[in-house]
Amino acid sequence: MGSMVGSGSGDGSGSTAGVITTARVLAGVDAKELSDEECLGMVDDIEVARRSLDATSAGVLAEVDRRGLCDIRYGTATGVWFERRHGRSRTAVNREIRAGRRLRADLGGLFAAVAAGEITFERAAFIAAWVNDRNADAFSAAQQALLAIVGRGAGMVTVHRVGRRSRPLRRCRRRSRPHRGGEGVDATQRR
Repeated sequence: MGSMVGSGSGDGSGSTAGVITTARVLAGVDAKELSDEECLGMVDDIEVARRSLDATSAGVLAEVDRRGLCDIRYGTATGVWFERRHGRSRTAVNREIRAGRRLRADLGGLFAAVAAGEITFERAAFIAAWVNDRNADAFSAAQQALLAIVGRGAGMVTVHRVGRRSRPLRRCRRRSRPHRGGEGVDATQRR
């Protein structure tokens, strides 16, 4: 695994050099010079690559956070460190870390689909946000149905609206809702 480690310098000197080099080459392409087919093809290719990179980023950030590397080395939380180092909002980074942690731990099928470019990280993160310790098994069991829903390329229908209508998602959410006693509702209980 040592060969898969980047240098962390952002200069493309580690095994991520190919990714960084490709991104810089693509950034230099003048879209005005491309044919219609090349433009559309480039958009599709970039989106698939972005999905894979989003999954990888979330997985690595979740691992950095799990190990407590930023706390040990820099005396700060992972989101704060990332914000200071890269300028991205710590709120967005923390959301990515939580989603990455949940996807890796409980929703491996969704995580693999994002890594393969089949669905967006945004859609997987939306589902992961609903998962908690009480309903993780239900969500894990419903992954194929959830993939069928979010993988359709729902067009104008947003993930939020799909989530409201999805039977598998409603069943999983029902198990996680608190009721009067503060406990999660058991699958056998009905109101």
